[in-house]
Amino acid sequence: MKKLILKIYGNDVIRYVFWGGLTTLVNLVSFYLMRLADVPLMTANVISIILAILFAYVVNSRFVFHDHCETLIDHIRPFVKFISARLATMVIEVGGVWLLAVAWDLMI
Repeated sequence: MKKLILKIYGNDVIRYVFWGGLTTLVNLVSFYLMRLADVPLMTANVISIILAILFAYVVNSRFVFHDHCETLIDHIRPFVKFISARLATMVIEVGGVWLLAVAWDLMI
């Protein structure tokens, strides 16, 4: 069984999907907890996205792509590239939540 798990986990796509699922979970759970704490909707959304992006960078670089950055300086360039790529999706998600919240308020 252990060999089978290691063989499956050895597949880049499987690792990417697995850690991507956990990244989504980080986003949803952090958003839910902040909303329980009465954090405003948009603030909770932005913070949960930032937490998910940071989590995704760490797990993707370490467990999915096995980056071998030894110093903090080595991480700067890939981190900036990763964050830059994620900013567009963050804008889309925040805009989407805002749009759906406005639409919901109009329906009520």
